[in-house]
Amino acid sequence: MTEISKELAVLSSLYEILYESRNDEAFFTETLRKELENDYVRSTLMWTEEKTRNLFREPFKIKEIASLLKKSNKEYERLLQINREELFEALNDFDNADYIKDYFESNNNSFVLNITQSQAKLVEFAESVLHELTFESAEVQASGKRITESITSVDYDAIYLTKNDDSYFIEFKDYHNDLGCQIKFSNLSTVFKVYNAVADSIFIPLIDTPWQYIKAIADNINAHLESGLATDKEKRISALVRHIAGVRLIESATIPPQLYELIKKYNLHNVLKSPFDLLTPALCKKKYEPFWREIFNMLVESQEGIPSYLEDSVSQEAFENHKNLITKRMNSLGYEGSYPDFYKKDRVMKPTMFRSYNMSYVVSCKKYAEHHIHCWSVWQDGVINTNIIVGVIFNKSDDAVTDIYSTMFDNNGKAAFSIISTLYCESMSAETYEENTKRITEAAVRKAELKKQEKSDYDFNNVLTRDKKLNLFALLIVFVLFSLGFSLIAPLLLFVMEGKSISEIFTFMKENPVFSYIGIGGGALATVIFTWLEWKSTKK
Repeated sequence: MTEISKELAVLSSLYEILYESRNDEAFFTETLRKELENDYVRSTLMWTEEKTRNLFREPFKIKEIASLLKKSNKEYERLLQINREELFEALNDFDNADYIKDYFESNNNSFVLNITQSQAKLVEFAESVLHELTFESAEVQASGKRITESITSVDYDAIYLTKNDDSYFIEFKDYHNDLGCQIKFSNLSTVFKVYNAVADSIFIPLIDTPWQYIKAIADNINAHLESGLATDKEKRISALVRHIAGVRLIESATIPPQLYELIKKYNLHNVLKSPFDLLTPALCKKKYEPFWREIFNMLVESQEGIPSYLEDSVSQEAFENHKNLITKRMNSLGYEGSYPDFYKKDRVMKPTMFRSYNMSYVVSCKKYAEHHIHCWSVWQDGVINTNIIVGVIFNKSDDAVTDIYSTMFDNNGKAAFSIISTLYCESMSAETYEENTKRITEAAVRKAELKKQEKSDYDFNNVLTRDKKLNLFALLIVFVLFSLGFSLIAPLLLFVMEGKSISEIFTFMKENPVFSYIGIGGGALATVIFTWLEWKSTKK
């Protein structure tokens, strides 16, 4: 069994911290001095051979230290690779060995261990794929103490697996911190399963445009494909999925047939500069919604019959209670529909400012406003988490058919979209949960209806609402237009009232620069006011 010394682990860690700064002597020296103040680092290096100890005494010999660290790190990585090969060889004892290897291969040297009296589980749910390893008849020790009931975070550098009679012993070693977790168990069972890529997208709270929504779903389906657990429906659109996910494989080097047909259908050859240019902001405009709708529908149809992780994890009664409570609250606030989609049609009469696609707009006298609220729930850390997604769109007629997806498109000030923060079901008392549900749904309604928000709304407000930066180009346009406007007031009056010629007006302007100063001052004032309004809108 390949062992790694504490000295080698410490030197490798120092390599990662210091090596990039080896050409900056002052920075290297100061950083090394700080690292040597760490008790564990200092005590470990005290027990090394004298030649190494002397290197870490001032004045530091930077070139020699850098050379030692590079050599040590190379040896450390070589031993880790040997350890990995030994682990994979030992894992062949178990059923579904390839899946187990895949779990440890994809893991980022950190996991959460769920420990009960008789079992210890490694559960990883990412990109709608569940990896679950269960150590049967488990006895767990962490940092030298027996643990029987806990959710423990474990970091490791290497994994060691040995067999002793009818039992196995697995050890996760954190060499850098001299910590570890050991599990004695009888067998290792596995569950690998894919879930609904639309319902369980971990990226949903991060979406900010319609194409990001599409890509989030495609990334999840691509994870299904890479896990080898994809359904036949998913395999049929695999080329399209990989293309959207940005996988640069040989089979994705050309445009997939489904996408090529859509590009022809919507005449997008001049919009797309390359086959992988799907994520261009130019495609976020309202006129391209039909193009994205067809892709969206293909992805959604490929998930038919695949359950969500939430449905498979939470009790049906708990989830029904959660949906019923939100539905009851939304209906009481005048919204039609049931969980997860609610809508309300009304009018916007008084001037109201809102922000969409990094621009602020003022709307009024809109006859057909449709407000959408969509709930997206996941099962995470033992509770139901619900993100409230809100949007509004102004239509030309009362019979327009829209949904929350429609509000994501840049519609020149006729649509807005944002995500309100998460509601955590079952992580609080029933009374607090009902009160929190009341507060967050009311905040969502005010946001969807562009109403003045209350101070308490900012507890939930705007997980993401487009780009909150001020649009500098728009500010420049405001300054130029208003400066010209204020500068030309007097000359225009001369032109209209006294019939002066253009050349006479220019001569008058040159002889009276005060009007130019007035124009610049007026433009600056208008820009300040517009900037203040823009800033206010980013805070809404």
